[in-house]
Amino acid sequence: MQDRPALRPSVAVGEALRGVARDILAEARAAIEDPAKSDAERVHDFRRTMKRWRGLLRLLEPFVGQEARRLRDEARDLARMLSGARDGQSALDALADLEKHGLALSARSITGLRQQIEAIKQTAETTLNADMRLRLGRALDQRAA
Repeated sequence: MQDRPALRPSVAVGEALRGVARDILAEARAAIEDPAKSDAERVHDFRRTMKRWRGLLRLLEPFVGQEARRLRDEARDLARMLSGARDGQSALDALADLEKHGLALSARSITGLRQQIEAIKQTAETTLNADMRLRLGRALDQRAA
């Protein structure tokens, strides 16, 4: 298994940080393109990776300046573009958890709630469709450059 880029005594700090940045952005790209995962998993993995990217940028901001802040804001916005898709799935997961713990609603009410949440999820403006993957991919390419 190949080691992930990290700060090491044998590698110059700047090169190590560039390697970490490239690795994070490559992980973000892999997250949105992995055909073995469901859209919900891809969205989750992408958003989680964007948090890592933003964390790295936050650490580098005192040295990089406003460019790091701008990139951080862009990363936040990229992750937010997928929040609608994530929110619907989160609501369905919460409903399933409530059912497991004896939710005091009839089966008919639970079915109705589930259908409403599914409808909201389906009509969410931001889903991980081919268009959105292309848009995210372009943004990641720009950041990697």
